[in-house]
Amino acid sequence: MTPSPAIQKFISHWRSLKKDGLVPNIQDFLDLPHPEIQPFTMLLDVISEDVVNIRLMGTGLVNLTG
Repeated sequence: MTPSPAIQKFISHWRSLKKDGLVPNIQDFLDLPHPEIQPFTMLLDVISEDVVNIRLMGTGLVNLTG
């Protein structure tokens, strides 16, 4: 199954970001926003196995979820 064009753009963007480990730091992620992806971005703070705080939810996701 081939990912949708939107997912392919996200994967390409994600791979272009500098990372120290599995994920980029928040500054590197936010300093290079991709205009088509940005409205559908969500940043989560994983505090523990059962506590996850939403740090940022893009307007596209807000519009989808209300």
